[in-house]
Amino acid sequence: MELKLDLHVHTSSSYDSSTDMNEAMAYTRKIGLDGVAITDHDVPYRGKSDWKGLIVVPGIEISTKRGHLLALGIDEPIRRGLSVEETIEAVKNLGGITILAHPFRFIHGIKPTRNEIFDVDGIEVRNGKEPARSRRKADMLAQRWGRAKTGGSDAHRPDEIGSAYTIIEVSNPGLGEILEAIRHGRTRVFPI
Repeated sequence: MELKLDLHVHTSSSYDSSTDMNEAMAYTRKIGLDGVAITDHDVPYRGKSDWKGLIVVPGIEISTKRGHLLALGIDEPIRRGLSVEETIEAVKNLGGITILAHPFRFIHGIKPTRNEIFDVDGIEVRNGKEPARSRRKADMLAQRWGRAKTGGSDAHRPDEIGSAYTIIEVSNPGLGEILEAIRHGRTRVFPI
């Protein structure tokens, strides 16, 4: 089974979005996605995991010392301002997975040096707000590190949801299976 999930969506719990969950999920249904990951800035999602048949993956977009990191599968806060490595370790200790969000964005992107390799599970190679050059660099990084490629809209308004998303191969649509599929790279992004 393939699930279409936008893995980077903000709601009114983020300081820079006014989208409420009803609006986000109505638009998600309208465009035909199977669900979203709610990744508000430094605030974990603690709501329902099923929204009238749509999947909601709990998550958070964490502000590290060097930029933003997506954490999926956790509903506990992670202190902002930690190093990238400390943040990854904290997320893994809670059973979640980590994804470099918009890694080459000028502001808030974690830009690994040539010799750095972070123990993330995935790299956001398709972000709805990133230019082609940044997407190419992120794709090359995911290939070099052998990490899952993910896509997310980085939506702050309902009509931005689905501008980029991840297609995930799973045998069932449960949260554990979704996280495992990402860990093992059973993903592809849309649009390519």
